[in-house]
Amino acid sequence: MACTPLAGQSVENGFLAAAERRDLCRCWVGTARFPARQIPGMVGVDNMGKLRGITPRHNPNRLTSQLTPYQMEAQVSGIIAGKAGMKRLGVEAPIVAIPPTCQALSDGYAGLQAARHPGWP
Repeated sequence: MACTPLAGQSVENGFLAAAERRDLCRCWVGTARFPARQIPGMVGVDNMGKLRGITPRHNPNRLTSQLTPYQMEAQVSGIIAGKAGMKRLGVEAPIVAIPPTCQALSDGYAGLQAARHPGWP
């Protein structure tokens, strides 16, 4: 699937955004922080914001990438992987959970990076 960058951005930014979206969806579902049925609505709102250019940056070091089909596919893949992880862990998600704020998303991104890369600032 093609990943078309915004002017001044590289293709890698789009792929990085897709990987981040997959990992975030997988984490949210797999750790039972949010029910899997709620995630499509949450990412749908974020996707619409990206299309309209109003979604804030979650990573202050990178521009917000253009939404691509690859990113949307990665979100679905993350939800599926999260369901499998939740089943393996034997945890249950709440019926519904309060969506995160933009600050919580930024903090979640930092926590995800710190878990993947010990010593990450």
